[in-house]
Amino acid sequence: MKSQIKIVKRKPDPTPTDSQVESVTKSVQQSTREIAIVVKKWIAELKERKSQSQLYFTPLKVR
Repeated sequence: MKSQIKIVKRKPDPTPTDSQVESVTKSVQQSTREIAIVVKKWIAELKERKSQSQLYFTPLKVR
């Protein structure tokens, strides 16, 4: 009993058109912008927490 193997070669991906490149670039720029916004929010929250903690913990006077 012989089994036959058929080899199928796929065609290479076509070169991306300008519109496809633009959409990929826009999505990268958008995700980068979103990441920057999130990081800025984290930094603002950290600064706010630090300022709040300084209000509660006053430094002791050294004599």
